[in-house]
Amino acid sequence: MKALNEAFDQALREAIKDIRQEAAKLGTEPREADLRAVAEGRRDSLLDGSASAVEYRRTARRVPARAADAPAKAVLRGLVLLACLLTVVVACYLFGRITTEAPFLGLSSGPLGNAAIALLVLLALGVVVFLIGLVLVPVSTFEPLLPGDAEKRNQPAPRLLPNEAYLAAAGVVGGIVTLGLPILVQAAFDSWAVAAPALLVSAAVWSLAFTRDIRDWWLAWSHPITVARDKGRLKRLTKELPADLAEPIKQVLRSEVRAAVARAYSTRMSVQATASLRRVRGPSLHVSTPAERRLAIVSEGMADGTIALSGPRGVGKTELLRTFCAGKGLLSVVVVAPVNYDRREFVLHLFAEVCKRVAKDGPRWLRRQARQQLRQIWYLQSQSFDAKLTVPAVQLSLGGVRSRSRQPLTYPEIVHEFTSFLAGVSRSLGDARRLVIGIDELDRIHPPAEAQTFFNEIKVLFDVPGCLFVMSVSDEALRAADLAPVGGRTAFDSAIDEVVRVEPLDQEHAHRLLAARVIGLPMAFTALFNALARGIPRDLLRIARAAILFTDHADDDQDSTGEDGKNEARTVSEDLRMTAVRLVNRELARIITSADVPLPPEAARLAENGITPGGDELAALIEQVMEVDADLGTRFLFLDTVLAFFAALTTPTLVGKAEEDGAFSRLASAGALVGTRNEEARKELEEIRRWPAADVR
Repeated sequence: MKALNEAFDQALREAIKDIRQEAAKLGTEPREADLRAVAEGRRDSLLDGSASAVEYRRTARRVPARAADAPAKAVLRGLVLLACLLTVVVACYLFGRITTEAPFLGLSSGPLGNAAIALLVLLALGVVVFLIGLVLVPVSTFEPLLPGDAEKRNQPAPRLLPNEAYLAAAGVVGGIVTLGLPILVQAAFDSWAVAAPALLVSAAVWSLAFTRDIRDWWLAWSHPITVARDKGRLKRLTKELPADLAEPIKQVLRSEVRAAVARAYSTRMSVQATASLRRVRGPSLHVSTPAERRLAIVSEGMADGTIALSGPRGVGKTELLRTFCAGKGLLSVVVVAPVNYDRREFVLHLFAEVCKRVAKDGPRWLRRQARQQLRQIWYLQSQSFDAKLTVPAVQLSLGGVRSRSRQPLTYPEIVHEFTSFLAGVSRSLGDARRLVIGIDELDRIHPPAEAQTFFNEIKVLFDVPGCLFVMSVSDEALRAADLAPVGGRTAFDSAIDEVVRVEPLDQEHAHRLLAARVIGLPMAFTALFNALARGIPRDLLRIARAAILFTDHADDDQDSTGEDGKNEARTVSEDLRMTAVRLVNRELARIITSADVPLPPEAARLAENGITPGGDELAALIEQVMEVDADLGTRFLFLDTVLAFFAALTTPTLVGKAEEDGAFSRLASAGALVGTRNEEARKELEEIRRWPAADVR
């Protein structure tokens, strides 16, 4: 599409300009041609990942192409329309000639008069069929909304004329002309040799009239309000597309610039605080992980059933679930589990979301059923019938009244309707697409026993053939299932077919996650952030923001306002040891202030005054805190190990050695054990403190 390509090119120009300015401050000058080639190679994926671009394509398919944009199609439309009109006129004229000898409908007005009457009858028949179709086919009230149309969600959806009524009318008229024309030709010329070509020509013309391009243009005449609204939406999307595409393009180019530059082993951070750090998630910021590959392999081997994604909070279960459900070849729905759940309300909510999805992107022959199910869920329908017959001549009066009110479905009825609908959808999809339902944030249900009750009440939905359920489950709930008595089966054990563990990030994946947001971040700083985050992506971004976005300028006298009055991104510069001290002090203060056990007075003073660079205040408190609370003591040991480890990395050679030995990933893994397996964590931390490449306490 021309407008979509123009918007991409505009966004690309702006992105290249900004990225080259960022790279210049880092001492590198990537060529514009190289950056453009990288972005052009990712054009399709970038457009597919943009909600505005996807909506633009969907809307543009409903709007007839202008003659200026598609001259060949315009000529074809005109020829098909002219040919259809000629077949109708010829058929009516031949009918007038044939019926000249015998008056038609009591009239005798010659060939042209009878032809005109036949034409009027044919058009009247088309109108009658259209009205009948309009009555039989429910008026559609479903219209997809854009992400920015939140204010419209509580308003009634616009009513659209159904395409089926118009197609039925055109089909009847075309069918009569196609079948009647050869009969009329044979009667007029007394030759089937002429009638056969007439049949072929008429059938070919009316078949072309119902092809995708021609049909959309014809249907626009019966949907003028819808087409006008779609054109207005296209204009708005055209204005929004460059801004929506610019940031994803920048993420791709930042990663390319970062990969082109030799991996920095510097112990001093000098980076630009970009706005991308403020974005937690997005299609362009997604980083593929081993858990994602395991989920793809497991799902390929399952036609239906349930898959649970397990892992600690913030590890990326939601991101993985939504990325998987957004994959190609899937008809998917993602819902969030309620904190305080009601089984009937949740199943109705899930039922409604599936109906919306099917009505929007499901098989065409199921969309009407989905809309009917959706109306049944939303409304308590009431119907009444009143009939009366009066015959004055004999003073006879007959009458009757019938009223029907649909009562709310019970929970078993809802489950039966829902599972039957899911089974029908999966059968209709066949092998071309898969039906996937995602249930997110089951770990929000507390205590874990409540989550098991939730599973017991909804697992009746999990036995639908051809429907795959993917859900995120807390570690606590799965641990309770694993600790069940021998021979016993918990709700999770009986409901879940496969479990995919989402592990914390190692050094490589943490580097890729931050490289998409910040150009030139040295490896040692990525390792420091990931260690303190203990491999949790959410905490990794939080700590990176604390280290970069909230750090003073490299030059205290530098103003963040440029000559044009716009705020420029800050350049952050800081030594590795100072960054480690500042972040450890931040984490230490948070731990001490939230502790619910009495700590030594030195701990409170340490939280208030902070650790001094090179000091051993934290190491002196570890044993005292360990006697009070083993969990807090292990956390103190972890922070002291992090501080000592990164303070010992004084040269790029030591940084490279730490990466080669896998010490960065080991430190993050040890942090992930703190709080759950403290004994293993302390053993691993002691091993790291004896790392031979540096003097770590």
